[in-house]
Amino acid sequence: MKKILILSLIIVAFTLSGCKTTGTKADDSKPAAKKEQKAEKKKETKKAGSGKGTIYYMIDRNIPADLREDKANAQNQMGDWMTRDLGKVLQKRLKYEAIAIEKASEFKSGPNNYLLKVKIVKYNPGSYAARAFVGFGAGAASMDITYELTDSAGKKVLKNSDGVGSGQDWRKVARKLNENMAREMKIEIF
Repeated sequence: MKKILILSLIIVAFTLSGCKTTGTKADDSKPAAKKEQKAEKKKETKKAGSGKGTIYYMIDRNIPADLREDKANAQNQMGDWMTRDLGKVLQKRLKYEAIAIEKASEFKSGPNNYLLKVKIVKYNPGSYAARAFVGFGAGAASMDITYELTDSAGKKVLKNSDGVGSGQDWRKVARKLNENMAREMKIEIF
C-alpha cells in the first residue's frame, strides 16, 4: 500500500513540475555530410518558394489587458509557435516564400505577393494534467481564429474563420489551423 502511495506522489510531483526541458542540445552525432544535405534541402525549399511569389503574414494575438498573466503567457507562446509553424506550412504546401511581419506596413506589394492577417479570437490552453490522466477529451486545448488574405492591390482574396480543439497537445491545434489555412489559400490562389 505504501508503494502505491509513493508511486502516486511521484507521478503527481512530475505532473505539477512540468517534466519538460526547455533547452536543446546540439546533435554532434550526425555526420557532416548529412548536415550539409539538410542545409542544401532548406536552400532548395527557399528557392522553390521564391519562384511563385511571397506571402507576408502576421498574427494578431489579441491579448486583452485584463487577461491573467498565465493565460497571456500561454497565448503568447501559442502565437510564437504558430508564427514559426505557419511559415513552414505555407512554404511546404503552397511553394511560396513566407515572411512573418509585425505590421501591415511591412508588406511589399508585387506580382504574386499576398498579405495574410490572422487574428486569434479565442484560445484555451487546456490542462496538460487532465489530458494526461483523464483523457477522453478532458483538458483539451482549443482555439478560434479569423484570417484574411489580400493581394498586392488590396483586394480580398479570402476571408474565413476556423476553430479547432485537441485532446493531445496545444501544438496540434496551431498546426491544424495552419494546415486548414494553407488548404483554403491553395484553392483560392491556384
